[in-house]
Amino acid sequence: MGSGRYRFEYEAPRARALSQQPTATDRAARFLQMSKEAEARGLAEPFVGVTTGGKVVPGLFPIRSTGVSTEPVRKAAVAFLNALTGRQPEVVLPILPPRTGPPFSQAQ
Repeated sequence: MGSGRYRFEYEAPRARALSQQPTATDRAARFLQMSKEAEARGLAEPFVGVTTGGKVVPGLFPIRSTGVSTEPVRKAAVAFLNALTGRQPEVVLPILPPRTGPPFSQAQ
């Protein structure tokens, strides 16, 4: 303590002005843009499957019919969406521009 060999300096981070803080709309737009860019990069690469350490594990999750209908799940989702009123759809569902084509497939 007495020798003064050690010196501790601390500069508090400067607070950003409130006007510089991104708004929720700014953050949503930035996230959407980042998501689109990541999606485009991912879709540009060929799908190789589920990997472990970069090596494909063949047959790990085969796409096959389980014999269980997805119709009850679809009906429940439609009923839920139809029950939304006022601003609820905006809160529950993200507002995204329509896709030009489905990048993903859903096994039925």
